[in-house]
Formats: sequence, structure tokens, C-alpha cells
Amino acid sequence: MLSTGAVARACGVTPDGVLHWIHAGKLPAFRTPGGHFRVRREDLAEFLRASGCHHPLPQHIDGARVLVVDDEAPFRELLRELLDEAGYQVTLAGGASEAMERIAAHRPDLVITDIAMPGEDGAELTRTLRREPALAQVPVIAVTGAFNERSLTDIYQAGADVLLSKPVRLEHLLAEVHRLLSDPHR
Repeated sequence: MLSTGAVARACGVTPDGVLHWIHAGKLPAFRTPGGHFRVRREDLAEFLRASGCHHPLPQHIDGARVLVVDDEAPFRELLRELLDEAGYQVTLAGGASEAMERIAAHRPDLVITDIAMPGEDGAELTRTLRREPALAQVPVIAVTGAFNERSLTDIYQAGADVLLSKPVRLEHLLAEVHRLLSDPHR
């Protein structure tokens, strides 16, 4: 299933353009329980053929894989909705040990982690990622509700790329995700 953001990137149009196609009945889609539209890959391919597009459907239009690690379920779900709508593949974890299980199953392209979590915190998770050769270059965005000099020093020494304070400005977070995934040199 593809989000409207993923379809927009694949077709070179805006997400609003995709919504127009859906509302006009040109592109079949269904709504998720959260109210977002999803398009089947087969329906998009048929829509492109019927529209006279002779370019093959890109194989990897589902977006980058983002892992969100936070012990607060409402915040995880908020980020899932935001990132999913932007076209990213989102995986959630409630803590560092669960995050490592998710990473072993599906290597993420980017990690967003809370700093203060029960057990292993976000700084330790980041240090673990940086010690693993296969994961050392995965960008890390850290978030915290206790933004202070110590948290800033600890998370950057651990190897995080960005630190954002809670409450997070969602448009700023999304811009940082896009920037980090677009810049191989970070």
C-alpha cells in the first residue's frame, strides 16, 4: 500500500494532486482507520497506463524506513501518522531493547529516539548504533522533554545528528528527516 506522499513522489506531482485524482474517482484508493488514503501498487500502475504514462512504476516508491523509539505511545503514534503521510515506512519501538529487535528485522534508514526512557536511554541506543559498522551511518534524531546542557552534550557525544526539544514542531521534525535522508554527508 502506498501513501499519497509516496504516489506524489512517484508521479512527480504534489500530494494535493493525488488527492484530486482520488476524489475525482480517477485513482482507486481506500481510507485507513486514521482517515488517510492508501493506494494499491497495482491500482497506481493501472492508473498510469490509462493516463498514457509509458514510464514503468518505480520499484522503490514506498519511502525510506524510519524507526521511532519512544516510551510514550501517543507520541509514537503521532510521529507514525506524520511520517506515514509523508510517504515514509514507519516502525515503532517502546524502548531501546525493542528498537534493537526492530533494527535486526528491518534496518532503518533513520532513527528518531527519545532520550529519557526507562532502561537503556536514547543516548545509549545511539552509542550502540554507532558501534555497529552496518548501522554507524544511520542518521539519528534525538528528542527530549528535558532539554538542557547535559542532555545536549550527552546525545551529541553519543553520535546523534540532531536534538529537538518536546513539544516537537512537527514541520521542523519532518524537515530534519528529509534533510538527513537527502544529504549523504549530513
